[in-house]
Amino acid sequence: MDLANCQDQMSARFKKALADLTNHVNLSTGLHHDADLEHGIDLFDKLYDAGEYPHPDAVGSELRRLGWSDEHSRHAAGAWEVIATLRDFQTRKIPRPLARIP
Repeated sequence: MDLANCQDQMSARFKKALADLTNHVNLSTGLHHDADLEHGIDLFDKLYDAGEYPHPDAVGSELRRLGWSDEHSRHAAGAWEVIATLRDFQTRKIPRPLARIP
């Protein structure tokens, strides 16, 4: 996957939020610590409410660019995908297709 396409697909708001998340969590554990996971879920909920729907691959790519390990960036991107999908079921009763990366 082309990293430049992933980063271009993500809004500046989402990138800033991921940078803030990066400053909040312990990068050696990612979102595996309960307090960090709770913070990540709250952040992703707020981004969803703000109309942000980047593809999970874009989330993982941006987190790796910010210094997250492959494992922890995949875990956080997966958390984003689950949250966005569940919120879609709550509000729309069907999941929206997340933004596709060319």
